[in-house]
Amino acid sequence: MIPSSVRSARALSAPSLSLSPVPVRVLVLGTLLLSCSALSCSPPVRPPPLPLLAQVPTFALTDHTGRPFGSADLAGKVWVANFIFTRCPDICPLFTRKLAEVRTLSPSSIHLISFSVDPTFDTPPVLAAYAKSHGAIDPRWHFLTGDHAEIQRTVEQGMKIGMEGQPGAPPASIVHGSWFVLVDATMRVRGYYPMDEKSAPAKVARDAARLATEP
Repeated sequence: MIPSSVRSARALSAPSLSLSPVPVRVLVLGTLLLSCSALSCSPPVRPPPLPLLAQVPTFALTDHTGRPFGSADLAGKVWVANFIFTRCPDICPLFTRKLAEVRTLSPSSIHLISFSVDPTFDTPPVLAAYAKSHGAIDPRWHFLTGDHAEIQRTVEQGMKIGMEGQPGAPPASIVHGSWFVLVDATMRVRGYYPMDEKSAPAKVARDAARLATEP
């Protein structure tokens, strides 16, 4: 929509084209300046801050390399979590590929954490083989296993993601949420993104990049 003042100026300039070239140039310049002023008078609108949704508790687990890994290793870092188990035949491989998309779209400062919800079976060597088969061997991507109760406490009580299945249960009885969880540098959950949404990896990467620039 052109402001009425600009439309008026343009309408007035038309009859002057063959009469006075210099005033026309001045009038056109004034019109351009007015248009630029109208476009730039308001500062860019910043998106609202991401919500504060939950607080991830401290935890101590083991990663796919066999090294201890826990919340202390993520202090001061923005990270994205998902939840998988290696005996899962369908959703988990897709969930892992989607997290790989997040990796591709995210700044290199963003870390990726895959929690096994079947830690009795998913030992570090098993997770390492799974990571390798999915092209997920990356210094900023950790697959975590450990005490079942510790994982369940972190996932359910901390990140508010459902998780069912007793230690050593058959794969068909293991159930877990399929949401990406975005966590900021102070261990606060700032976003949930459904894995089955096509645009989820791009949204996760976008919001993670925003958090990475927060003071």
